[in-house]
Amino acid sequence: MRFTRFIAALAAVSLVWTPHLQAQTAKEGKKSEEKDDPFFTGPPFSLDDLLQRVGVIADRRLRIAVLRRGVSFSPTPQDYEKLKSAGATPELIQTIAVKAPPPPKPAKPTPPPTAGPLLLECAPAECAVSVNGKPHGSTSKGTLEIRDLPPGDTVIEFSRDGFEPRQITVALHAGAPASQSVRLKPNAATLAQQGRDVVAKMTAKLGGAEGLRQSSILSGAGNASLWQSGGQRTEWKMISKLKLPAMAMIEINGAGLKWWTSLAGSDSKADGSKQMRGGPVAVEMEKLVRLYRDYQPAMLVEALRKMKVSAVDPAPGANGEWTLRAAGADESLTIVLSPDFLPSRVRYDSASGLGSGLEILYSDYAAIGKAQYPKSFAIRFADQAQHGLQIRLDTVNFEANLANREFHR
Repeated sequence: MRFTRFIAALAAVSLVWTPHLQAQTAKEGKKSEEKDDPFFTGPPFSLDDLLQRVGVIADRRLRIAVLRRGVSFSPTPQDYEKLKSAGATPELIQTIAVKAPPPPKPAKPTPPPTAGPLLLECAPAECAVSVNGKPHGSTSKGTLEIRDLPPGDTVIEFSRDGFEPRQITVALHAGAPASQSVRLKPNAATLAQQGRDVVAKMTAKLGGAEGLRQSSILSGAGNASLWQSGGQRTEWKMISKLKLPAMAMIEINGAGLKWWTSLAGSDSKADGSKQMRGGPVAVEMEKLVRLYRDYQPAMLVEALRKMKVSAVDPAPGANGEWTLRAAGADESLTIVLSPDFLPSRVRYDSASGLGSGLEILYSDYAAIGKAQYPKSFAIRFADQAQHGLQIRLDTVNFEANLANREFHR
């Protein structure tokens, strides 16, 4: 800036002084031309040329030569100081300033190298993005492209309300594009809220309070397949009765044999053909009737009300199913629901490990009264591949007036 002001001042003075200089030197030039002085022709003077001639060649002659030949450099303030020190007169310095070419424009600095575009993808679709600790906008429809980032390790952070933030480091290279894709994990509050929402939809789909009340008192008839602990399979005709939450009864018969098992709370009774007393079928049926009662849809909804429920993911899986986890004091349930929010599978696990892996499967839902009720109900123990009970009801009746004597005989 100081040098620029210096040159501007010289130029301003030259506007006033140049006509006088040209007029004065015209006469001198004319005389010199008459002498045909070869010094007045030739290439422009360099700084070294002038420094060698100042004080050696007469000032007037040197000025005329500069006017005729010009100079090949753009003097800096330091150059003018050198000329003054060599003995150049103000008039000579002014002449040099007039004839000097303008200083070259400063070269534009070379821009620093940048990495190729960085393409970011985030699920859920709209995430806030920061780069090296500074906000950098949000993804749109799940993507964001960032340009002109410097090469090197770059820290990208993704965040969204209801989800745990995630930070990654991307190594960027000059001129090379890069991409990164992340999926944010929902936080506990989001999963808990989603769990409550899904349970509410499940309850409504099962018929709401009235539908669950109706399906708590029923009788049904159909077929049962029993896999004993040794893997032996037997087929039976069966009838079942329920008066929830306490009472349940299943009666099976086939091949001239008959056995019934009844529950009232924790109390159980059973009787039937002599050949079956104390046998494996009778032993299995006492466990199975209890599970048949305790995992009815109405009982499942009631159990979930007393447990801490959360969704595994805030959205259904690829097949449209929802998965919930419910935790109690020393046991937990994993519940899988169909895309229309009906229970399809429940898995039981305990803190001690006892009974863990038990599965209940529901299918063949039918609209009965105000309820959706599964006409197929399976109990599958985890100790071996074939151990449990499959019930397929042909008829189901909701009987509000079912008497207790129908159960505990």
